[in-house]
Amino acid sequence: MPRKVIFKSELPDEFDLRIEKVQNRLEQLNPEFQKMVDELQSIGWDLQDSYKDLWEDSNNTLQSKKHELEEIKHFSDWLKNFRINPHNSF
Repeated sequence: MPRKVIFKSELPDEFDLRIEKVQNRLEQLNPEFQKMVDELQSIGWDLQDSYKDLWEDSNNTLQSKKHELEEIKHFSDWLKNFRINPHNSF
């Protein structure tokens, strides 16, 4: 059973609360982002499989852009780390 870990934010409360709202919302949206990533990946491969000569480059571009969307999924983790240590969150 996972245990709840509590951390102390180094940000002033008013800013921490605002960032926490964004972090929580991103965490809620992460499953939707993953569904979009999966669908874009599937579309790209289906295009390439159906029309190899015409769509191979398009699939490569789509797969690359898909990775950008995947990065959004990790942004909530980055925000949490920023709240804990705002001076070392690069």
